[in-house]
Amino acid sequence: MIETGEDGPTVTAAKGTARPRKRARRDPAYVQIERYLRELLDAGAGISEPMPSEVDLARQFGVSIMTVRQAYTRLVNAGIVRRMPFRGTWAVTHITDDLGQRDGHGYPENWVTQARDVRAEVLVFEDRAATEKVAQRFRVPVGTRFLYVERLRRANGKPIAWDVRWLPQAMTGAVSRADFESAAVFRLMERAGFPAAIMQSDITAAEASEKAAELLAVPPRSPVLVRDSTSLDASGRTVLVSTSCYPGDRYTFRSSTIVPPTSHGDDTDM
Repeated sequence: MIETGEDGPTVTAAKGTARPRKRARRDPAYVQIERYLRELLDAGAGISEPMPSEVDLARQFGVSIMTVRQAYTRLVNAGIVRRMPFRGTWAVTHITDDLGQRDGHGYPENWVTQARDVRAEVLVFEDRAATEKVAQRFRVPVGTRFLYVERLRRANGKPIAWDVRWLPQAMTGAVSRADFESAAVFRLMERAGFPAAIMQSDITAAEASEKAAELLAVPPRSPVLVRDSTSLDASGRTVLVSTSCYPGDRYTFRSSTIVPPTSHGDDTDM
């Protein structure tokens, strides 16, 4: 039988003795602090300025510095934060790209909300003949000339993406090498008269090649994400062929899907 008393619901045993319901045990202090720090990180802390200091957290929670250090150590071991001598504790650089968002903004605008220092370096900017694979995707003869751009993108000093871009040769006179270090590719294409209306992408997991490992500062054959994309204009003409390679532990793709109601209105999973 369940009764209610000062300690909440109690269960009355067969012999008539009431046993108070066991209360949930509180988590250790370091676990509570770790949970609090994770909430701060989810809200964007540790990007533009360091995480709270051990002294401040110890004072806030009324615990020892060793207890706070234990919480931070767990986050360091999980690869979520990194401790920098004389600079404090910072969130580990990790970029999330929303596949469903195509608002005209590029990485300079979207990444700055996730990293405090975003930069791009153009490695190659030249006129180049299309390979057989690129020619097929553009539906042009092999050897057709294109603007070829290779770019390395960094966030907080860490390499995040190695990009290869094939663009219409006519863009060569409309954009400069410096443009690709500061502006989004789609914005540059629009300015040059080659606006993209749709982008089709295939994302695969792969092992880092020797060149990818060197550029992205990862061990050879370590996990990377490879995104092959073809962009079309409103008439269906291909205006961009691109490949990007991302370190598997520093980059995530997010996709949101609208699920329509079923015709029978049930909750059966597909």
